[in-house]
Amino acid sequence: MGERITGLWWFSDKDIKTAVPGDLYIQERKLELNGCLSEELKSIGGKIEMMNIDTGKTIFGISKTGISYTLEFFDSPGFSMPISGYRSETYSLRKIIEGTHFSKSEDFKFSRYEIEFPYLYEWFGKSMVSFEFETGEKDGNIFFNSSIKIQKPTSILFYQDKKIRLSYYIKVEQKSSGIPMGKEVLITQTPTLLVEVLHGKHRIQDITSLSFHIAMFLSLAIGESLEAMRYLSRSKEGRDIQIFPYYLDEKTYKKLNPIDVNFSFSDIAGDIQSILEKWFSQKEKYEDVFNLLSNIYLDSNKNLNNLFKDIYGAIEGYVCIKNLQQKTNPNNAMETLNELFPENRRILTKNDINRIHTTRNKLSHLVINPKNDNLILSETEKWIYFEKLKFLLEYSFLRDLGMSDKLLEKFYQNRKPLLNIQI
Repeated sequence: MGERITGLWWFSDKDIKTAVPGDLYIQERKLELNGCLSEELKSIGGKIEMMNIDTGKTIFGISKTGISYTLEFFDSPGFSMPISGYRSETYSLRKIIEGTHFSKSEDFKFSRYEIEFPYLYEWFGKSMVSFEFETGEKDGNIFFNSSIKIQKPTSILFYQDKKIRLSYYIKVEQKSSGIPMGKEVLITQTPTLLVEVLHGKHRIQDITSLSFHIAMFLSLAIGESLEAMRYLSRSKEGRDIQIFPYYLDEKTYKKLNPIDVNFSFSDIAGDIQSILEKWFSQKEKYEDVFNLLSNIYLDSNKNLNNLFKDIYGAIEGYVCIKNLQQKTNPNNAMETLNELFPENRRILTKNDINRIHTTRNKLSHLVINPKNDNLILSETEKWIYFEKLKFLLEYSFLRDLGMSDKLLEKFYQNRKPLLNIQI
C-alpha cells in the first residue's frame, strides 16, 4: 500500500488526451502530478482553506502496468506550483478504487463486498483445507501416507436482515514454489467477511460504516484492536476491484492463538443472529460511546492520560444513555457497572472510584482540593485502572447483547489476572 504508482491521470469529464503523468501514493492518500489538470492555478505554494469532496467528477488513472484507478479528490489541489517552464499539482484524496473507472462518487456502489479483517480465521476456526493420514502394514513393511484435501470456496451464513446478508467466506489458492517436478506447492487461505446486498446496491460509505461496527464487535470478541484491511468487489464486467480503506498507516498484527480469544464464533453460533441484531440496533444510540471506544482500541499514538479520560467519558456517556438521563454522577456511572458483579467479586472499591474520579478531574485541569493530592493515581496505577474500566464497559456491552452467563464468566476469567492486580 505504501508503494508509488506511476501512470497517466485525467479528470473523468475530460478526454484521455488531457492526461498528465504523475504518481499516486495510496498510503499517503495523495496524487502528485508533473503537470496540471486544473484550468488555472490560483496560488503559488500550499494554501489553507476548507476543502470539500468534488462529487461532480473523479480523477481517472491508468498505471504503467495497465491497472485502472478512480480517485475521489478534494475540490482543489492541496498544493500547486507554477514556475517558469514547469507546472505541477498535488491532490489530496479520499476514496481510492483500483480496477475500474467511475465518473462520479455517487456511483461508488456494489451489490457484493468482501472485507478482509485480521484474526477472522482464528475467530471462526473454519478451514477449507484438511489433512488425512493413513498408516498400516503391507508385505511386512509399515507404510505411512498423507494427503491434503482442499474444498471449493464456500461461505457460512451467520447474519441476515432485510437489507444485507453476512457470511464467512474462504478462498483457497495453490501456487507452485517454482521448484522443478512440483515438489512444493504453497496453499493459502484468505478468510473474508462477505457482504451481499439483497436489493439493489450499497454505497461504499455504507459498507465502511458497517465494517466499523463489525470491527468493534470483533475487538470485543477477540480481545485485540483491529480494523478492516481491504475491501474487495467486482465490476459489472467481472473485473476485480479493490477499495482502499481510509486510514493511512498499515498496521502489523501479531500472531494470535485461537485459544486466547475472549469468545469464538462456535461459542455463540446458535445466538449470533440475535446478538448482532442487538449490536447493530445500538450503533446510533451509542454512536458517541462507540467512537470513543474505537479511538481507545485503534489510536495507539494516544498517551495514557488521554486514554484514561476517554474510557472515563465513554462509561459516563454509556450509563447516561442506558438510563435515559441527560447527566449522571460519574461516580454513580462507575458504580452502576461495578455492581454488575456480586459484592465479593467487584472490580473496584469505593476508594478506587474516588481516586479515578479525582485523577480524571486533575487531568481535565479542574480544581481539586489540595488535601486530595494523595488520591491522584501514579502512571502505573492509571494503566491498571484504565484496563479495569475498559473491562467493565466491555462486560456491560456483552451482557446487554444477551451473552450467556457461561460466556460472561469466560470473558471475566480471561481478564482476571489483570483485574486482580493490586498496588
